[in-house]
Amino acid sequence: MANEKIKKIDHRGRILIPGYLRNALGWDENTEIYIKQNENQLVLQAKEKEQCCLCQGSADLVRFYGRNLCEACIQSIKNSQL
Repeated sequence: MANEKIKKIDHRGRILIPGYLRNALGWDENTEIYIKQNENQLVLQAKEKEQCCLCQGSADLVRFYGRNLCEACIQSIKNSQL
């Protein structure tokens, strides 16, 4: 397995995720992580950031075909001439 590392669970049940792995995944101290059990494994997955897929804004989001779009981008698309 690539980037395999053995870590110990501390007395509070915590595991340190090495910095090189967090950096490779783009995770920082504010990243929200889903933790799920898959038989005898734990799977860690970052929660998708709630932001517009076009402008990365976070106000007035609408879910459209599995993507987030903000109202401003929707209006911009509506007003553009194709």
